[in-house]
Amino acid sequence: MNLRSIFRRRTAQGAFSLVELTIAIGITAFGGLTMMGLLTVGLSNFRNAVDMSVGAQIVQQVVADVQQSSFSAIGGGGGSASPAAAAAPGTGIPVALPVRYFDDQGTEVDAPGSTGGQPALYHVAVGVTVNASGNLATVVVDIVNNPGGQLALQRDGATGGFASDSATALKPVRYSFYVSKTQ
Repeated sequence: MNLRSIFRRRTAQGAFSLVELTIAIGITAFGGLTMMGLLTVGLSNFRNAVDMSVGAQIVQQVVADVQQSSFSAIGGGGGSASPAAAAAPGTGIPVALPVRYFDDQGTEVDAPGSTGGQPALYHVAVGVTVNASGNLATVVVDIVNNPGGQLALQRDGATGGFASDSATALKPVRYSFYVSKTQ
């Protein structure tokens, strides 16, 4: 055996054949494409989880605001200057409170189009309906992810929240709770 044949054997044994290399590249490409497909699903789930988390913070803030208000201020009537007091108890007519705006962290911000401040990502509609006895109110909180105010949001006359719109696929997340009058 000469030196040249030994050198050839070592290089031939240490390298992959063209067939092996093609199979390895095919397996890697298949795995990479699978991971890219899962990436879009993962990002969508992440976005939904963030929306749910921030939505829960917003609802918690609205509930706290309602609990700190007097019953007459949120819809119980009795000479209050609030817009909710315009509905007489027992009429079943909901009162739509002004729309509130929140940023991506769940912090309340000024209305879109106002100077300075954070842009509003979440639009929140609150509707109040007082029952016949005047001692119980149903509060509906609708949250819509509407960055930059891209969608024109309409209020729902039946609940005081946002109306669903099939043309824009608008489906607000709705939370309802009751507030009772304490003596």
